[in-house]
This record gives sequence, structure tokens and C-alpha cells, in this order.
Amino acid sequence: MSMMLATEYLLLNRIINKHMKKNIILSLVLVVIVVGVGMWYVSNNIKQNSSFSLVAQADYICNNNKTIKVDFYKGEEKTVQPGEMPIPNGKVEIILSDGRSLELFQTISADGGRYANSDESFIFWDKGDNALVLENNEEKDYIGCVSLIQSNYKNGIYIIDGKSIQLQDGHSELEIPNSTSKLVTQYFGNEARGDFNGDEFSDVSFLLTQNSGGSGTFFYVVVALGGKNGYQGTNAILLGDRIAPQTSNWMNGEIIVNYAERKPDEPMTARPSMGVSKFLKITDSQLVEIEK
Repeated sequence: MSMMLATEYLLLNRIINKHMKKNIILSLVLVVIVVGVGMWYVSNNIKQNSSFSLVAQADYICNNNKTIKVDFYKGEEKTVQPGEMPIPNGKVEIILSDGRSLELFQTISADGGRYANSDESFIFWDKGDNALVLENNEEKDYIGCVSLIQSNYKNGIYIIDGKSIQLQDGHSELEIPNSTSKLVTQYFGNEARGDFNGDEFSDVSFLLTQNSGGSGTFFYVVVALGGKNGYQGTNAILLGDRIAPQTSNWMNGEIIVNYAERKPDEPMTARPSMGVSKFLKITDSQLVEIEK
């Protein structure tokens, strides 16, 4: 009886050990598979991300001074058969002024560059100098977005007294709250050209006028900084009210704006007769006055 029990015990122990070994082997196989899949995913993901190269960067300003920073990427070309639809290969990485960051991939579009997230709840549509932002197929927080880089500097954005002024063919009209008048900004001219910031691209300075329906006409000088993709406008420096502009020059690393204004004791009805030269330069993409 004791011999039988001992034999049965040994047999049971062998069966248990056999199953335990199988379980251990299966567990090891599963671990190897999981690790292998993980390594494949990481490798594939890195490869996919590394296949995109940065091709352009842009900044947009929207209504209520909201901003969007955009990095444009291009991926590997994808071959299609004749007659098949092209496969988009771009993406953008955007940073919104409300703190959100998104990665959007290019989709097929007949007009401009269209980029969307997986469920298309957020769409960024690049239309040259402008951008359309849709959230759940509606324009919500980012409306009227315009690129700070413009192909034509007369369509640029310039900051006058802290307000963003978007020119269109050198002209802008903005409603004035609680008034029937409009704030009118107009390209005047008196251009000077040169590489003002040392980036090997040609820049241009010129004068703008602004009035709000009263008797005053205020003159400002601004700069359009040239770059690879177009022009970016700067802040404006006030010259004066109803001055008489003369010439503008780029000399010895300085922008020189010459004009005539009234003497301190003369009324605004007097003709400007006192010559003035204002010296300016570009520092960190800002137009600043040089004290002489």
C-alpha cells in the first residue's frame, strides 16, 4: 500500500512539474512576443517620425490678437498608380496661444494645404497668406487668421500704437467703437531698401498715414523685413501729425527718415518748415529709434 502511494505521488509530482515547465515556457514565449512587438512599434514609430523633414515655419495672428505658430513638415513621397488619387505626405505641428499643441496630418484638398487630426474635429487649412481653423466644422476661437509673413509687404501686418493693422493693397479700414468714423491706415511711400537686420535678405522701410475722421493725419515709419518666404511687418514709429515727408535712406547701418515739421511755438495751421531727421535701426525684429 505504501509503495502504491509513493508511486502515485511521484507520478503526480512529475505531472505537476511538467505543467509548470510548460507554463514557464509559455510565459517566456509571451514575454518575448510582447517585448518584440514593443520594440517593433517603437522602431517603426521612430522611423515614421524621422521620415518627416521640416520645410517651413509660419506665425499667424487672428482676431483678438490670438496667435498660431506652425511648423510645416514633408514626408516621404508615396507612389501611386496612374489615375489614382495622390497620397498626402505632409503634416503640421501647431501651438495655439491658448496653450494647446497639436500634430495634424495632411489630407486631400483642392484648395490650399488641409491638415486634420484623426477624427477631423480640428482642421488647419493653409490658404497662402491666410489660414482657416475649424473646430468641429466651425470657426470658433481662431477667426480671421493671417500670416505674419506676406508675399507682398503692402498686404503685411504692422503694429501701430499696440494695435495690429492688416493692410490690403496698402490700405486698411477699421470700425471705431461707438462712432460712425473709421480708423483709416494708408501706404504713403518714401521707401528705403537694404539689409536692415543682416540676414542677407532685402528689407524695405516706408511711411504709413493714419486718421480717424478728424483733422489730424499722423505719419508713421514701418519696416517690412524680407525673408525666404516673404515679408514680416514691424512695429511703427510715430513721426508726427501733418508733417511734410522728404526722403528716406539706408546709410551706415541706419534708416534715416527726413521730414519737415512745425516749430514748437507754431500752430497746426502753419506750414511745416523745420527740417528733422529721425534715425532708426532693427533690433530683435523690432524697429527702434537711435538717439542722436
